[in-house]
Amino acid sequence: MTTQKRNIVPIGIAAIITASSIAASTAQADIIEFDIVWNNIIGDGSPATGASAVGTMTLDTSLASGVYDWDNVLNPIVDLSITITDSVSSNGTYSLGASDIYLTNWDVTGPLDYDAELVAQGLINDFNHVGVNTTGFGPSTFITLGSRDVFELATITRSVPSPSALALLGLGGFVGARRRR
Repeated sequence: MTTQKRNIVPIGIAAIITASSIAASTAQADIIEFDIVWNNIIGDGSPATGASAVGTMTLDTSLASGVYDWDNVLNPIVDLSITITDSVSSNGTYSLGASDIYLTNWDVTGPLDYDAELVAQGLINDFNHVGVNTTGFGPSTFITLGSRDVFELATITRSVPSPSALALLGLGGFVGARRRR
């Protein structure tokens, strides 16, 4: 019994380390999810309103190095969701999946390092969209149609899996190893 316990613990630890490595090192993956933040800026000569916009984007990185105009069939943006809060009239979550956003634009000048913050790399000429309540206003800038809040792209960072998801993956490896014995 003692020998089995000694063998299972290293296998469980190895499973947790493997799960962490898989989650942290997916630079080769074609589909990656990102978290996005836009800053509320001054637009139309008015001060910033205090509204905020955050979102997620799913990107097919095998298609993501080039200029993809509004209706390009090979557009690398697989999904896009934007949540606007503290706006006068355009609060809510808008997404490609719900058809609230129906056109996207992705224009980059070179290969991106998907493990680093994307905007800071200086290679994104334009990332924008057209939707029911929002529309592109300038390069990497959008405006809400109801309240005219203007948002400028601030950061695009790779989404990080939650620690609990990694722990469950490691626990699954541990249980699987134990059942084999």
